[in-house]
Amino acid sequence: MLTMTYLKRMRKKIGMDARLSSQIEKLCNAADNISQVTYSLTPVMDPYGIPQAVKVLDSMSDEVPEASPLYFFSLKLLLNKDKRIMFLSINPKIRALWLKTEMEDS
Repeated sequence: MLTMTYLKRMRKKIGMDARLSSQIEKLCNAADNISQVTYSLTPVMDPYGIPQAVKVLDSMSDEVPEASPLYFFSLKLLLNKDKRIMFLSINPKIRALWLKTEMEDS
C-alpha cells in the first residue's frame, strides 16, 4: 500500500527529474549557440587582404624584385586598404607601372 510520504517523495523526485531534464536541454542549446557563434566568427579569407596582396606582389618578381626599393615601398603602400583594393583590381599588366607611378608621386 502506498503511503502519503512515499507519494510526496515520488512527486518531488519527478519534479526534480523534469527540472534536471530542462536544465540539460538549456545547457545543450547554449552549447549549440556557442558553436554557431564561433563558426560565424571564423575569418573568411579576404580577397583584398594583405596576405593576398603580398602573394600577388611576390608573383611579380620580374617587374618588382624582392628587397628592391620598389618592393619595400609597395609593402608600405599596400597597408592602405584603398590602394590595396586598387592594386588587386587593376589589370595585372599595368600593376608594376602603377606601383612605380605611386612611388614617383610620393
